[in-house]
Amino acid sequence: GDRHQALIWLRNGGHETLDSFDPDATGEMEKKYLDFFNNLPYYFEVDQYILVHAGLNFLHPEPLSDHRSMMWIRNWYEQINEKWLAGRIIVHGHTPKTTTRIELMLSQIHQRSVIGIDGGCVYENGLNHLCAFELTHQELIFQKNIEDE
Repeated sequence: GDRHQALIWLRNGGHETLDSFDPDATGEMEKKYLDFFNNLPYYFEVDQYILVHAGLNFLHPEPLSDHRSMMWIRNWYEQINEKWLAGRIIVHGHTPKTTTRIELMLSQIHQRSVIGIDGGCVYENGLNHLCAFELTHQELIFQKNIEDE
């Protein structure tokens, strides 16, 4: 239920997110921020792209209605349904990848119809990059985490 989802979120960076808002003594985040987060769409379509946090579950009869998978799915590339995508490309995060792996995914974007752009900014060991993907020209931009420098 909602409590279980909240605990998972807290274990996956939720505490740090809340701390970044400097909540007052009651530990409550301002209502305007909660409303903003609670009203975000699970996915966004622009041009030929579907932008989603984690990915899509193609085993579901309607992948764009499986909200839980859009937030948490992993290891789903083998399920991609090219016919259903109809030329669209999925851009997602959630599963950290090295910059080399992300660049490889870009080179194969028209064969696989997906690119994962989570550069593992908060991690080390070949990750620790923030990645942006410029949609119009399909260009990657990487920024190494400079937090501890």
